[in-house]
Amino acid sequence: MANEPQLQPQMLLVAFLAISAALSLGNAEKSSSSCGPSFPAVCSCGMEMYEEKIQYMVNCTNAGLNNTSVLEHMPEQVEILIFTGNFITELPWNVFGSINNYKQLKIVDMSSNHIREIRGKSYHHVPRVERLILNHNNLSISRNDDEVNHHHPRVFSNFVNLQSLHLTDAFEDHSSPQLSEDLHDIFVNSQLVKLQKLHLEQNEITHFKDRNVFCDLPALRDLHLGDNLLRDINFEVRCLNNLRFLDLERNKFEFVKPSDMRVLNQLQERKNHTVDLIVDFNLNPFVCDCKISPFRTWMQATQVTLRNQDSLMCFHGLQHVDPAPAHILQLDMGECAAEMEAAASFLNIAEDDQLYGQLQPHISGHTATLIFLLIVLSMILLGLLVALVYVSRDKLKYMMTPVFDNVAKKVQYTSIKDEDCPEMLQTCRRVSSLPRFSCLLNSPSQRQQQQYNRTLIAAFSSKGMEKFDLPKRLQGSAPSVWNEYIALAMQYKPLNLGQGFPDDAAPEYVTNALADIAKDTNPLLHQYTRGNGHVRLVQALSKLYSGLVGRDVNPLNEILVTAGAYEALYSTIMGHVDNGDEVIIIEPFFDCYEPMVKMANGVPRFIPLKLSEKEGPISSADWVLDVAELEKMFNEKTKMIILNTPHNPTGKVFNRKELEVIADLCRKWNVLCVSDEVYEWLVFDGVEHVRICTLPGMWDRTITIGSAGKTFSVTGWKIGWAYGPHQLIRNLQMVHQNSVYTCPTPIQESVARSFEVELARLGNPESYFLSLPRELKPKRDFMAKFLSEAGMRPTIPEGGYFMLADWTPLAAKLNLESEPDKYRDYKFTKWMTKNMGLQGIPPSAFYSEPNKHLGEDFVRYCFIKKQENLNKAAELLKSWK
Repeated sequence: MANEPQLQPQMLLVAFLAISAALSLGNAEKSSSSCGPSFPAVCSCGMEMYEEKIQYMVNCTNAGLNNTSVLEHMPEQVEILIFTGNFITELPWNVFGSINNYKQLKIVDMSSNHIREIRGKSYHHVPRVERLILNHNNLSISRNDDEVNHHHPRVFSNFVNLQSLHLTDAFEDHSSPQLSEDLHDIFVNSQLVKLQKLHLEQNEITHFKDRNVFCDLPALRDLHLGDNLLRDINFEVRCLNNLRFLDLERNKFEFVKPSDMRVLNQLQERKNHTVDLIVDFNLNPFVCDCKISPFRTWMQATQVTLRNQDSLMCFHGLQHVDPAPAHILQLDMGECAAEMEAAASFLNIAEDDQLYGQLQPHISGHTATLIFLLIVLSMILLGLLVALVYVSRDKLKYMMTPVFDNVAKKVQYTSIKDEDCPEMLQTCRRVSSLPRFSCLLNSPSQRQQQQYNRTLIAAFSSKGMEKFDLPKRLQGSAPSVWNEYIALAMQYKPLNLGQGFPDDAAPEYVTNALADIAKDTNPLLHQYTRGNGHVRLVQALSKLYSGLVGRDVNPLNEILVTAGAYEALYSTIMGHVDNGDEVIIIEPFFDCYEPMVKMANGVPRFIPLKLSEKEGPISSADWVLDVAELEKMFNEKTKMIILNTPHNPTGKVFNRKELEVIADLCRKWNVLCVSDEVYEWLVFDGVEHVRICTLPGMWDRTITIGSAGKTFSVTGWKIGWAYGPHQLIRNLQMVHQNSVYTCPTPIQESVARSFEVELARLGNPESYFLSLPRELKPKRDFMAKFLSEAGMRPTIPEGGYFMLADWTPLAAKLNLESEPDKYRDYKFTKWMTKNMGLQGIPPSAFYSEPNKHLGEDFVRYCFIKKQENLNKAAELLKSWK
């Protein structure tokens, strides 16, 4: 009975652990769902037993992952991350996301992932991590790598509280001899001032080229170097004042050098040490000869604790053939008296100090001799240099005079004031007003003045400037129609129905979201976010489009957020079109398609929509492709077709049958379809918008493009996106990361919040996706009415917010001779801007050069405008009529 009180705490501990384990198993059964939709089912999240303690763990062991994107979505309460047995060759920037802050995370295990490179900015937001485990990877940290520089000195700099770093078998086989220097550089720049344990076992380390490799780890207590190829302690340990354990087992020591034993003694005898030094030499291939005798003597005398001292063995021959290895302490060293005496002498501090005193004068004298020789050589070289300058003085004067003159001119020019030299300044101003000339002041001689002028003129002549001409890949691109017509609008101040932007307020919940973010106390909402798309936004887009296309769209690798749909198009074309690839473009087209293809060295091939001849009102459905002509466009060189539906500027919404024709040809010729669907929500009269990626066999060959500007009527926010299969989107990501890299965080957050509002009421009448086309339909019909009454013949659009109108019935009333432009629609739109105060856009701008005549009879107007402005347009045309 007397023992029962002593047993009770132990019994309580066992019971607590058993209950905790049961709870953790219960949680483990539910963890696959608690990780969230971004994690594969094999990952588990929840409270689990780890090192005899219940902690919140995220475990993705052998999950088959090839990237770390899921780590951006870990629960905030995570304490332990086990992410092992996957195939991650490179850790990207911001492994844990750009705005997450895992304040409870203490242990990160990323072993056995085939990691080759860890970028300098991979690990952010790890302020509490105490243990980092990277065992059994394939790391390259060399700055001399043949393929690419993998050396990132600040790779661990964000682990400000790191206490244990595990790099067992972490480096690639046959690592560079520079490994020690690279490690030292990392230790210095990462400032691991709290690191206590370092594991470097099994890395084939033969020696440390940089002896001070560990000297910038002031708190280091345990240094594990077992299972390497070391033959001696050729690295400095006396700088490690807190070292308590040095693991050297299973290396290649055949004996221990007296200098190494002396260093270990000094480390043991350091001042203010609180624990004894422990060294492990076990399982090294020591040789049983007289070279081992100093080590045997030292073992018996030293204050250093030798782990497994009694089991240290040596071999009489090769280790693997010696049938009878001997215990080192039991060796008969009678024949090794000389070696033992020499070692004892070396290890004796007093004797060694005396020996150092005897050597010191010799060393000092040798150094003095070297210094004297260096001084003599320096004086000889200085004399030769002076002689050379003297002999070449005339030539040097001739060469340096123009340089000094030029400096003098610049100094004099910057010091002249108007009141000091008014006549000179007036002359200068007259000369400087001439193109490509500069004024020179106070030239010391007429000859030098003329020579300088000739040099200046030659440098800036048109021939010299050819070097800075437009690159060939951009030559032939005409100035954008938008630049020309914006300037025209600024000059004449017309009623602008040309450009496609709303002039009314965006939805209040959209603009309020941005205002709220501006006042949000979270500072990270104003810093860089994830390069390929703000996490909250890609998750909202994933939820939306997964439902619309009938498949799960991965938010992290199947969606890219871009600087508007414009950049989505650019990244798509640049990421997929190569030299000589043919790209089919349907005319009329958004004017950036053609120049983007040419910039990628692709070959644009054009096929026009043709207006069917008919009486009565024209619908955008009457603009059709010639199927036979389309079939002839496809061939082995065809890489891509660009589809725009709903279409700008016709308003055509391609129906399912038309899309199936395009899809059949894409499948037949293995062609990528780029579907520009920025007006996806703006369809009228019950017309169905069919996403071509939903047709059989088209998901794997379609990139779909969307726009927040068109979706929420905020075109100035310039946020767009592209979605599609990962194997296609990754090409866009590569272009994006090397051009734009990331889009504004506050605006992405605002768009995300706006989508969350719409997702909650998707399909309901109050949804903006339904209310906007409902509001636009009367405006569309009103525009069609007043254009018809003015004598034009409008095309009634099924989608979008543009309307084409045939203006040629008015030609007899116009005198367009005053406009010098080549194409009639340019003449008409400019005449209307200047004389009637109403601006439209010439559709020939949306055609290739051979087909521009197809757009000359039309003008494009925009009807997503305030009703009062549409009324003004109607009055202008009515009064003119």
